[in-house]
Amino acid sequence: FANVALMYIDHEMKRLFPSVKFTRYMDDVAFVSTNKRTLKKCIEWFKTTIKDVGMRLKKWQVFSIAKRGIHFLSYRFFERHTVLVKRLMIRMARRFIRASNNMNVHVARGIVSYIGILKHCNSYNFRKHFLYPNINPKNCRRIISNYDKNLLRIKTA
Repeated sequence: FANVALMYIDHEMKRLFPSVKFTRYMDDVAFVSTNKRTLKKCIEWFKTTIKDVGMRLKKWQVFSIAKRGIHFLSYRFFERHTVLVKRLMIRMARRFIRASNNMNVHVARGIVSYIGILKHCNSYNFRKHFLYPNINPKNCRRIISNYDKNLLRIKTA
């Protein structure tokens, strides 16, 4: 619903505030601008416009992104690098340690999913300390492949 409802607002925002850069995924929005006054005007316009659609802006804040980065979709985006948010890194580290003792198809699929998330950020040291000492990613893929092949054999038999 959010993509369809906010598509018109996206186009209007680009037209009315060309100096404000923004990105949106579903109902998460991040605005970036070098001018604080323009940014606040843009946010006020956005709040009143989405109210017409029946939505509301829950929480927002204006801050410098040089040190804090932009927290968006479980990543923190900085000017030159991207990292995972701390909460997700802790969850991944615990899963990797637990999975080293108990590997099954369900766990292997979760591990492969987490590896996909790690590919999109600067995670070399995290993988080196938590993933590779505990888990062999090729082994996870092999477990999933063998399970799917056996499942296919059972269905065709």
